[in-house]
Amino acid sequence: MEDLIACGARALTCLGLTVAVKWDVDVGDIVIVSREIRSEGTSYHYYLPPREEARTSQELLRSVVDACEELKAKHVVGPVFPTKVPYMVTAEAVERLREIGAAGIDMETTAVFSVGGVPRR
Repeated sequence: MEDLIACGARALTCLGLTVAVKWDVDVGDIVIVSREIRSEGTSYHYYLPPREEARTSQELLRSVVDACEELKAKHVVGPVFPTKVPYMVTAEAVERLREIGAAGIDMETTAVFSVGGVPRR
């Protein structure tokens, strides 16, 4: 992603996998990430201030939601929790994530959102 930005890319879309934590998400459903619940270290190496949330562009978010609705694709919008070990998260941690409205757990979104928000010089 950093290489593409260095070569002039101004808009990137990232497609990946997430471990769903919401009960109403089935295998194959689309999880549209609105923001990341920051807890890992990668995003802190970029220019995003420690207390600022890593978020997607609201314009991009609306476009993806609109496309899913037009295609009648089952989707959920919500925050995702980052971890390097998504399948090692405990049942208690998953329950806490559900309570705060998390949609899933993944490994990359916070870093991707943070890199995407780095000011260009």
